[in-house]
Amino acid sequence: MAAIAPGSLWGEEGTYDSVLLSILKSCGKIQPFFECIFSFLSRRTDFYIIMEQEHAEMGFPQGMALNMVIQAFKKYEILTRKREAELLREAETRRIDLMTDDLSELPKIDVPSSTVEQLNKLTKSRLVERKGNRQKLQHPQSELVTAKVEHEQIRVSESVPVNNFKKDSASDSVSPAIPSLPVQPPGQPSSAQVPTSLASSIKEPSKASDTYNGSNAGNYAWSQTMTDVDIRVPVSSGTTGKDLKIEIKNDSLLVEALKPEKKVLLGGQLLHRIKVEESMWSLDKDASVVHINVEKTKEIMWKSVFTGEDGIDLTKVDTSRDISEFDQEAQAAIQKVTYDHHMKMLGRPTSSEQRAHDILKKAWDAPGSPFKGTPFDPSKVNIAGVW
Repeated sequence: MAAIAPGSLWGEEGTYDSVLLSILKSCGKIQPFFECIFSFLSRRTDFYIIMEQEHAEMGFPQGMALNMVIQAFKKYEILTRKREAELLREAETRRIDLMTDDLSELPKIDVPSSTVEQLNKLTKSRLVERKGNRQKLQHPQSELVTAKVEHEQIRVSESVPVNNFKKDSASDSVSPAIPSLPVQPPGQPSSAQVPTSLASSIKEPSKASDTYNGSNAGNYAWSQTMTDVDIRVPVSSGTTGKDLKIEIKNDSLLVEALKPEKKVLLGGQLLHRIKVEESMWSLDKDASVVHINVEKTKEIMWKSVFTGEDGIDLTKVDTSRDISEFDQEAQAAIQKVTYDHHMKMLGRPTSSEQRAHDILKKAWDAPGSPFKGTPFDPSKVNIAGVW
């Protein structure tokens, strides 16, 4: 039976939210939810079946199923950090604009000088903090899992790299050579990426674009982040893994079609060295594309994939760095803006608005206040421009 295309399998973002939320609500916590999902994969799919032979119809080579889970986790971890970064960037820009407004137009109230000084100090500290945090932030990753419906069992192992199998010299047994993905230990800094400055960003294509921070070279398209390079090579319709020869070395790359005739589709000396053990490839049969992901040894932007090729303009790329490189104060600012955005969506005061509210309430009944002895009513004073 024909494989299900990735787009129709996953649907639009949020398509299955109601179903998943129902399951999560029934489970009560995340851990039982995971148990439910992986139990389904175990009982109704070939996800946990280990492929012992190269031409086995079902299952995965040893370790590949785990790598797929880790890849999915890292993909959405990065997307989450990016959303937080974008919220921070928008909020910081909005607040700095507010802070530069002429505060002299705000309503004046007779408040004790000590309270005014307290408000002024807080405002100045906010100005310094926002100027320091204004230059920050914006990037994603890949996808690729296809599925096959056969009777009542779903096959999720459609794209298995054939040359991940290596014959043992001492016997005819086949052993998988699966590249492992690094797992982030608990408590370690996240590898999610955010931009070094707004000045380095460009009018970019879709984050999922095949040429994001790269280009279309005709026989292949490539994109990149600071840590890896994605390469997509078109192949003939109906091509299978055994029809291809793919070699990934630390300084070179080769994609060769073996059928209907032997032909080199892509090959050459890489511009920079890569980490072979953390690089991998897969075949998307529906799109007739070989997808290669290589890990960089140095976090620099590449001008081209191969030596001798025309390079891209590095002044127009989206340079990024790990969020862990920001100090604790900056990371706390990201969390704060995310919280403030959430509170605004709920129609509640942000942390800054709540702080201003608390200071004003304290000053309301202070000695010398014209409002002393009257019910507290913050609507009589608008200090939103201060924040």
